[in-house]
Amino acid sequence: MKLDNSIVGVSSSLETAELYKALCKAQAAYTPIKRSGLNKVEGFRYATLRDICDALMPGLLANGFTMPTFMVGFDREIRQWVMVGTLTHSSDQWISSVCPLLMGYQPEDRPGIQTMEIGATYAKKILMQGLCGGWLESEEGEPQPQPKAEPVQQEAAALPAPVKQRKKAKPQALSDEARDLLDRAKAKLEEKADDPERCKKIWEHLDLLVSQGSVPSSEVLLLKSKHSMGAKVVGVEQGEEVVDAE
Repeated sequence: MKLDNSIVGVSSSLETAELYKALCKAQAAYTPIKRSGLNKVEGFRYATLRDICDALMPGLLANGFTMPTFMVGFDREIRQWVMVGTLTHSSDQWISSVCPLLMGYQPEDRPGIQTMEIGATYAKKILMQGLCGGWLESEEGEPQPQPKAEPVQQEAAALPAPVKQRKKAKPQALSDEARDLLDRAKAKLEEKADDPERCKKIWEHLDLLVSQGSVPSSEVLLLKSKHSMGAKVVGVEQGEEVVDAE
């Protein structure tokens, strides 16, 4: 026998072994008791009787238990109304306990039967949770498992547009006339290398020829890189494109 029957209000059948084996299995199927009720005055959440039944009844019914029975009686010794709760197993073994119905009230505020109903509801919650061994969820609430998110296929429009590579321009054809003009300009630049003003006029004349289409701009830029900027060009073959920096 698991219970101490010497305690007033606590009782059980003579044998309780089968009951406790089944109760152990039932408790493994319990879920935490939610707190769906809200006390708007005090600002705290509490478990309703429905919350307790939702968390415990599936496990109880699957293991040979019925819903605990609750009966109201008047205890002559303590001269108080009480509620007796009994949890019964299919093996005919049972356990029970008693909860007092605290009904202190002012008659002008609330009729006595309504106060008893409220007290009975509180007593049912206390007895059912105690007899069945349920537990409340934390005040913050138990974390709920989140459904696995389906992989989102990005639309083609949402992807960044690929960077377009600048096409390499075809080398400009160099006519005999253009080659002659460039050779003459090159000779003059070498001859007047120590005369900046003269070189400046040669460059201006070459720019004019480029604007007229007489010589390719790439060839003029090549001359500038060699003679004006002092940059040594290595491996530049005839006809290779030079990107116009302008």
